[in-house]
Amino acid sequence: MALEIEIRGPGGLVLTLTGETSWSVLDVKQKVESEKGIATHVQALSAGTRKLCDIDLLSSIVYDASQLSLTLHRRTADQTHWLKLLESQDGPGRLGQAPDAIRSDFELMLVAVGRDPATLKHAHQKLLGSSDFIFAAARRNPDALHYAAKALWTQPDFVLEALTYSWRWLDNMSDQLRSDRAFILRATAINRWALQCASDDVRADKDFEKLCLTGGRRQYIMDLMRDNGRSLCRAHDLKNDPEIVTTAVNSNGSALEYAAPELQADRAIVMQAINNDPMALQWAAPELKCDRNVLVAALEKDTRAVEWVPRELMADQFLKAYNISKRPPLGRKGGTAICRPSSSVTLTKAGVTELPAGRNSRRPRRPASATGARRTRPLNPH
Repeated sequence: MALEIEIRGPGGLVLTLTGETSWSVLDVKQKVESEKGIATHVQALSAGTRKLCDIDLLSSIVYDASQLSLTLHRRTADQTHWLKLLESQDGPGRLGQAPDAIRSDFELMLVAVGRDPATLKHAHQKLLGSSDFIFAAARRNPDALHYAAKALWTQPDFVLEALTYSWRWLDNMSDQLRSDRAFILRATAINRWALQCASDDVRADKDFEKLCLTGGRRQYIMDLMRDNGRSLCRAHDLKNDPEIVTTAVNSNGSALEYAAPELQADRAIVMQAINNDPMALQWAAPELKCDRNVLVAALEKDTRAVEWVPRELMADQFLKAYNISKRPPLGRKGGTAICRPSSSVTLTKAGVTELPAGRNSRRPRRPASATGARRTRPLNPH
């Protein structure tokens, strides 16, 4: 995707570039170097209050439509020296000798983390107490979370984001959060193993434990259904939950396949599934497949849904308006047409993407008479 990048810098510098959202920050720096002659090592870019690193992608930065505004800062000679030093083999080991200005530099310390997360023991407390820096470092190496300031482990949002890396990071959270039932319930919705890190009093409550393992999991699955409805196939114990199934079919109509039979007979859920994907008609209960309103809803969106119109309704005068007489050939599996993809270049150009895969689709053998009598090799008289 094309992106207009406006860069403002010291001395009234204004530069407009045309780039791509797939570019990295380093790509932008190299473009600035070619346009303005400012070496990449001297440049430090930021978007608003966010400091950017060379490996950051422009697609990860919040921008308005197809425009992105960046600010260029020139590095000092000392910062440039340490940046080159940290990229060398023994540079990270010399951070202990670096001044505070270097050990508190967002980008320089991320360069060091990329080489060795243990270099964070030299980082300034200002950085170790910043959730933005800690998670930027954790994206390079999750072990960076070891060095987060204790104050961060008292913040629910910080701990929940750390949980997305591993539930074992909850060992670092404060005692207050371990005893906070509302927080533990949120944590178990992300990872049910989070209950292991709750206080003894919380874990001793069997009713609350059951709530965490069911209610928390239900919320997690609900969020999952919004992104991928067909994940319903793995939620065996929630296939009869109307709210879960409704969320699933709103995301992907074909998720109706995995709903409990009583919900496949629920008119509201089936209509929502068909509205999302008309082919979901095949998974509707038999009584709804005979319902004219349901059939019309599917055929209005895609006449290919005629494949699942019951044969006894083929003569329905109202449905004939949708040319249901042009029904595709049926295979043997439950009356569903069995097709195979077309591999012919000619057929593909003609718009034919599938061919019936029944017996009639096989190429007939040529009769022996068409090829003449088979020739036999004469016997060697010798």
